[in-house]
Formats: sequence, structure tokens, C-alpha cells
Amino acid sequence: MRMGKSGMSVIFLLIFSVANAQYLPVNGSGKCEIAEVVLAEGFLKSTLYSNQLQWFKILASSSDVKISSIQNDSIEGKTAGNAEFPVYSQSGILRKVAGAIRYHVSVEVKDGKYRYTFSDFIFDYYKQDRNYHMVKTGKTKPLEETEAGGWQKLWTQHRKTVFSLVNQQIDALKIRIIETPDTNNKPAEKKVDW
Repeated sequence: MRMGKSGMSVIFLLIFSVANAQYLPVNGSGKCEIAEVVLAEGFLKSTLYSNQLQWFKILASSSDVKISSIQNDSIEGKTAGNAEFPVYSQSGILRKVAGAIRYHVSVEVKDGKYRYTFSDFIFDYYKQDRNYHMVKTGKTKPLEETEAGGWQKLWTQHRKTVFSLVNQQIDALKIRIIETPDTNNKPAEKKVDW
């Protein structure tokens, strides 16, 4: 079977696009960002706002993710904060911190809908100090960069980890934000005096 030049160029483009796969969506300005407006018909702004606060509280209590600089605006229905979590160069017992990923997360609500945005993804390099503690070096790398000379495989893995973790956080938000109090609870048993 013979293949023409156009067939070879299509195969080359497919291989090239898979090798340079972008795990995080890129917005119009070339920055990694995950954002969506979601309908929540029948839900008041106050309920959605209360539920988003609960989601932020659960996220902040997670052992993996640290949330800082949380800002609440109940009038606008917006909550925002900065998140950070470590990424590793090895797994299992030999796991070693390679760096940390930090990003900004915000959730805005209105009657019947909400919008979430995950943006400003930055990798902070870590190194071992003289006391064998892993500390930030001050050097950073935005996640939009797909190339990492000398450590491409690990960089690609970090980017996959970010995409997976953020999607888990989004899934948890979508569940939490539309929760309602359970109306099927049994009434409390009344104590009867003899």
C-alpha cells in the first residue's frame, strides 16, 4: 500500500499534536483556564452562595490542597481564593516533592446559575535545603508552557495531575452547590412523661 505526501503529512500532524497535547484548556489570551457557566434552575442565589461556601470550606480542609486569601462577597455572590498543592517526582515510598502548583479559583452565583473559574496556574520549583527539607526556589513556570527541556516526561505528568485534580474539584462543586436539606428526615421522637 502506497501513501502519498498528503497522507504522510496527516500522520505527522496527528503524531505531533498527540506529543504536544494540551491537558489544560487555554483561553483566548493563551493562559490555562477552566471556566463554565452552569444552570441551576430553581435554586436561589442565597442557597447557591451558602453551598459554594461549604464547598470552599471542604476544599480548604483537604489534606492535599491549601487554600489561602479566601475572599467572600455575599452581595455579589462571589467567593475566590488561591489554592496550592504539591506535585511529586516519584511515587510510593520514594515519593519526592518536585514542586507545587498554585492557581486561582472563583465561584460566582446568581438566581438559577453559577460560574466557576480556575486560572493562573503556576508551577513553583522546589529544591532540598541544607537541612534536607524541600523548599521553594523562587523560580516558577506557567502551565501554559508545554516544553520542559530535560524533564519533559515529568512536566507532562504534572500537567496531567493538575487537570485530573481540578476536574475532581469541579465535580465536587457541581454536587455540593445544588444540595438541599434532606426533607425526608424522620421527625424527632417526642419524649412522653408518664
